[in-house]
Amino acid sequence: MITVKLTPKKEVKKLEWREGLTVEDILRESKWTSSSVRTLVDGVPVSKEKELKDGDELILIPIVGGG
Repeated sequence: MITVKLTPKKEVKKLEWREGLTVEDILRESKWTSSSVRTLVDGVPVSKEKELKDGDELILIPIVGGG
């Protein structure tokens, strides 16, 4: 299982892990883009090409702008 957390809403989803699953795969399935969120795996910033392992926790932090 992979745990996906979306902040600041604190939504949590559990997804089935499969061989070769990447951050980009999860972003695509959830309709997010790598340019609209910051991605961390187990608290460490990662690129969209990062291959996930069973038990990983992926955190998605939306990038906001304004001024």
